Amino acid sequence: MEVARDDRTVVGVFEASNMVYRWHLSSPSIDSVALVVTTRRGARAEVMLELLRDPSQAPASAFTWSFPMLVGMLAGERSAAITYDPAFA
Repeated sequence: MEVARDDRTVVGVFEASNMVYRWHLSSPSIDSVALVVTTRRGARAEVMLELLRDPSQAPASAFTWSFPMLVGMLAGERSAAITYDPAFA
């Protein structure tokens, strides 16, 4: 999970989702926007649950999905997310 924040907004990206989430601190609602890239492989929920049950599987399982490395806020209402996919050459 990666999170960035300024005085008004929190932006987050999670391994198991292909969405960017924005929380405006003055509002109870959450905005979500689909990531533009379609090749990202999010972590399946069952894999993440298995890692909780058996952490020794983490090294092998961790490299089967893309995961967020950085998220940030750009000018205005725009955000950017960088993900890492270890399967790409």
